Amino acid sequence: MSELHVDPYWQAFTEWFLKIPLLGQILIIVGAIAILALIIIGVFYLIKGVAYLIYYLFKGIFSLLKIIGKGIYKIIEALFYAISGKEKPPKQKKHINTEEIPLIEEKQPTQDSSLEAEGKCFCSECGSKLSDGMISHLNSRGQVFCIHCGSGIYINASDISS
Repeated sequence: MSELHVDPYWQAFTEWFLKIPLLGQILIIVGAIAILALIIIGVFYLIKGVAYLIYYLFKGIFSLLKIIGKGIYKIIEALFYAISGKEKPPKQKKHINTEEIPLIEEKQPTQDSSLEAEGKCFCSECGSKLSDGMISHLNSRGQVFCIHCGSGIYINASDISS
C-alpha cells in the first residue's frame, strides 16, 4: 500500500526529469553528487569537531582533577607534618650521571691564554663560569655566546697572549 502512495511521486519526478534536455539532466546528476559529497564532508568534520571537543574536555577535566589532587595531597602532607611535629625531609635533587652521556671532544688550542689569570672566565651579564671549551672557542675566534643567558662575550686580539 505504501508503494502505491510513493509511486506516483516517483513517476512525476521521472517524467519531469526525462522532459528536460540532456545537458540539464547531466547538471542535475552532477549537482546531486556534489551536494552528497558536501554533506558527507560536513558530517565528517562535524563528527571530528565533536570528537576533538570531547577529547579536550576530558583532557581539561583530567588536568583540573590532577591539580586538585596535588593540592589536596600537599594540604594533607602539611597537616601531617604540622600535627605530628616531624620535620619535612628536604627534597633530593635528581642526580644525572654525566659519565654515561658521550661528550664531543673539542680541539684544544696550542696557545695558552691568559684569560683565566685575568679573571675573564665569567660571563659579564649573568656571572656564570665559562667552560674550558668556551674559553678555547673564545681564544680561537675572539667571540663566544654564553650558554645560560645568550649574551655575546668578545675579546680583542691584544687580550690573547701568544
